Amino acid sequence: MAATVRVPCVAAGSDLCNARPSRLGRKAARRGKPSLGASASYGQGQALRRCNGYSSRLRRTPQLLPYAVLKPVVEGDSPDNELEEIRESMEAILAAPSASARREEIRKEISDGEYASLRGEFDREKLIGFFARRPVVVARRISVIARRANALNKLWKKEESLPASERTRGGALKETLTELGPVFVKIGQTLAERPDIVGDEAAAQLKTLQVANKPFENEIAFHIIAEDLKWDGPLAPDHPYQGEDSTRKPLFKKLTHEPIAAASLGQVYKAETWEGVEVAVKVQRPGVLKQVALDWTCWALGLEMLRRFWGSDVDLSEIADEVAVGVWKELDYRTEAANAQEFIRRHAFLGFVTAPKWLPEFSGPEGACRVLSSEWVKGAHLSNLPQERKLLLVQRAVEACVAQLLYTGYVHADPHEGNLMLCEDGRLAFLDFGLMSTVEPRIMEGFAQGIQYMIAGNWDGLVRVFREVGFTSEKPEKLDKATGLYVVCEPEELVEAVRTTLEGEEGGQSRFGALATGLTKLSADFKFLTPPYIVLLCRTFLTLEGIAEKADPDFNIYMASLPYAIKRALSPVTDEGTAALRSALLKPDNAIRWERLNEIIEQAEAAKTEEEEKLEEVKESSNNVDMAAVSGVLGTLEGAALRRVGYDACSLSLAKHLTSRQGRKLREQGIRMMAQLMVDFFNSRKEKEIPAARVELLETSPEYAEIMKKQQLRQNRALQVLLFGHLRRLRTGGIQGLVCLCSLVFVAMRMTFLSLVHASWDIVSTGASNGYLAVLRFLGSKKSETRQHTPRLES
Repeated sequence: MAATVRVPCVAAGSDLCNARPSRLGRKAARRGKPSLGASASYGQGQALRRCNGYSSRLRRTPQLLPYAVLKPVVEGDSPDNELEEIRESMEAILAAPSASARREEIRKEISDGEYASLRGEFDREKLIGFFARRPVVVARRISVIARRANALNKLWKKEESLPASERTRGGALKETLTELGPVFVKIGQTLAERPDIVGDEAAAQLKTLQVANKPFENEIAFHIIAEDLKWDGPLAPDHPYQGEDSTRKPLFKKLTHEPIAAASLGQVYKAETWEGVEVAVKVQRPGVLKQVALDWTCWALGLEMLRRFWGSDVDLSEIADEVAVGVWKELDYRTEAANAQEFIRRHAFLGFVTAPKWLPEFSGPEGACRVLSSEWVKGAHLSNLPQERKLLLVQRAVEACVAQLLYTGYVHADPHEGNLMLCEDGRLAFLDFGLMSTVEPRIMEGFAQGIQYMIAGNWDGLVRVFREVGFTSEKPEKLDKATGLYVVCEPEELVEAVRTTLEGEEGGQSRFGALATGLTKLSADFKFLTPPYIVLLCRTFLTLEGIAEKADPDFNIYMASLPYAIKRALSPVTDEGTAALRSALLKPDNAIRWERLNEIIEQAEAAKTEEEEKLEEVKESSNNVDMAAVSGVLGTLEGAALRRVGYDACSLSLAKHLTSRQGRKLREQGIRMMAQLMVDFFNSRKEKEIPAARVELLETSPEYAEIMKKQQLRQNRALQVLLFGHLRRLRTGGIQGLVCLCSLVFVAMRMTFLSLVHASWDIVSTGASNGYLAVLRFLGSKKSETRQHTPRLES
């Protein structure tokens, strides 16, 4: 008697199978050994008994077991090996959870659970209260961090004497930071740019954290996309994730099955919308909220213990708060999108800075956004560029970051290689706007002064800036080695210590890293404070300097920052800065301090000369962006203080200096500027095609063109007001004023004539050079044609 099998409609989700073995098989089983003719029935009986055992569990599973698989059993002609395969198929089905069960399992995994209440704005008190009720969790995390740090420290010391090629500590450092989570990965990304701190071998290992973090499971990422976008259909045609309703039109036209890149907080997939727009879909890692909250708590506790150990009155936990606020904002990708828009708005005046535009319809909900879709950037990272393009990326990255730190105050605090791309059109694209920092105007003005003092070697002024920006207290304090307490010391003592330390450091007046190292050494004897903002800003400058040194070993961070330092010094926004500018440029009787003005002009010329040398190296001198960044201050909104100083300046003092021997340098500057304006006017009137190879460097955003247009109009109006105001004062200033006015008119006529001569010479020489090159190209092409048509002689 053959076994009978009932196979119901599986799609309906009912019983999959009920199987009953034959009577002959049951008898053979009871006897303990099969008869000669019953072996097949006995084997079938064993397999089918297993099937019977599975049937109750199979009723609760929606997977299919096709009738074709069981047909041989139904007809009783299946050999033992096929029955064994059937058993294995059933076990595989039972081992795998159902689709609905798996979805529920993933939902629990990607859910924040009890940590969901921590989403939103960073709240220190809420976090402290939350983890106060979970001391075991905190203790366990501290234990893990301490254990990993101790093991790494032992390995680091053990391999200190080994050759670099035999060391494994760099890889161990990378693995440790990766396993500890996103906060530690960000630390590793910063250290990757500082081989002077961790060594070349470790820096090379950590560099992979910038572009290739360990990704998480694709299945989880796809569920996060579907859940955040509230989508229950397929994500794309022929995609692994088909959702609960596979009959719906897919969300995207295309979506990669694997991530294109993985970062510390998420990973990126490339997609294409049905309208043909290429999109980067960024998905947040599951459990990242818990990790960040827990690591902040551990860090805050550690800093508080350190404060008590040092006996310091400074609340060091504010440092942890400053970093946590930045990282916390990264957890809501909508905040990142808003940051990117604000970044573009504030830096549109640069002309070459861009960022991907986000697509809100393909992004998660506000307040808990874990999926961010933005336009795909077509470009390359630093490591994938030829040397000339590397220099261009570095030059533009330095200018953009310095402008952020010293001029706009809106700083991208994570500018590592993975977040910078040189676009195909020559623009610099910033990525990942989760970690941003805002610099107060007084801090920007202090930094601008400090950069000028560093270059000039004015250590007294540098120490004064330290006090103004909060690095030191109002009165410097020195450690008394006998009592272990800090006592007030004379400012001159700290000035001398700063001078000796920085002059003894390699690159002490050219590298920010050397300044950081020097201050660390000084902190052993003097009391230095750590303002909360300094952590992110130091990360920005150290990372930027590390990138720049790879393309230019002689890179000087202070000379690169000088143009914007001068621009910030000339356009203060605080009352203190305005008063400082006025006292620096005008005497109490409003006479101009020409020595200070000449110093500013010399610094601007030095910066412009160095920048022109860099541009010549990369053969990009045709760039129409004014890299000196000093001209045009009068036309900016922030130039109100400078315009007021220029208007209040004594007209007689100004006219006498411009017509005297001491004013020769200013007159030469004026002649060059007028000549350049004439050349630009001639070129704009001349209709000629721009070479295709240079188009990419002349392209700027429409926002930049509009800003420059408004700035030029403001500058022209300001110059008109200043010019006619001073001329009116001279005309009404008696005989002395009239004499100065006549001298000024004569000087202006002479300058105009010389400018015309210079401009004419530039135009003629440029035309002659272009003609000579055209003739050479023509002769070269003719020569190649002659070679092609000349028959070869037979040997």
